[in-house]
Amino acid sequence: MKKRHVYFTIVSGLETSDVIWVGRGRKKETLDAFWAGLSEEERAQIEGIAMDIYERYIQSILLFVPGAADKIVFYKFFITMHLTRAGDLTRRPIMREGGHSTSGQTDATSLAVLS
Repeated sequence: MKKRHVYFTIVSGLETSDVIWVGRGRKKETLDAFWAGLSEEERAQIEGIAMDIYERYIQSILLFVPGAADKIVFYKFFITMHLTRAGDLTRRPIMREGGHSTSGQTDATSLAVLS
């Protein structure tokens, strides 16, 4: 039997952490439905948006929230996750080549800068 994941989009208050809205799914359209329930004035009053780095949510926020590009702050966890993944993608080919980067530094020295 195949396991299926069920996703929900949860919007909460930045200062209070109170759940404001819950939508079924993890799509741009899911978050669009939240924004559609707010007036333009309410959306304009939003001062900050803390979120994970998820392209579909970013697209929705940029579409509905005036000045959103200056209001988005990504959670530290997701930034760390992406940086770790980038470090791994850099490290793996170096290790396959015997542990030396093109600059002649060993992988351990290169990783010290990344960690």
